[in-house]
Amino acid sequence: MFALNKSEVSWRFLEDEAVLINLKTNFYYSLNTSGTLILRKLAEGQPTFEELVVSLRDHYVSDEMRIRRDIETFLGQLLDEGIVFGSICWDKSEKNESGFEPQLDYSSASYRAPVLTKFDKLERLIICGE
Repeated sequence: MFALNKSEVSWRFLEDEAVLINLKTNFYYSLNTSGTLILRKLAEGQPTFEELVVSLRDHYVSDEMRIRRDIETFLGQLLDEGIVFGSICWDKSEKNESGFEPQLDYSSASYRAPVLTKFDKLERLIICGE
């Protein structure tokens, strides 16, 4: 399970994006759409790795193993920055046991890996519009 470090991190949702600040380090962050989806799940409770995979998989058309790798990388960044608590553990050799087969559905949102962009000054966050 993963949990937001609510004592040191503050965040706001801005439509499909999010902005965070680590109150201990004073670093600011922005998240893209898929990163924001993960943050929303974290804000709702303490999701497991599998619950985060299901959340992205149900929202986007993409290969499940790619989603797993991307979430692992993203959570590693969040852990390194002190934004979340938790432990990443999943068997990378496992096949897709959920039976999910991505279908081409052009009405679905295009999948992009979750991205955490770090800023050391608020001005950069505002100027870049990230």
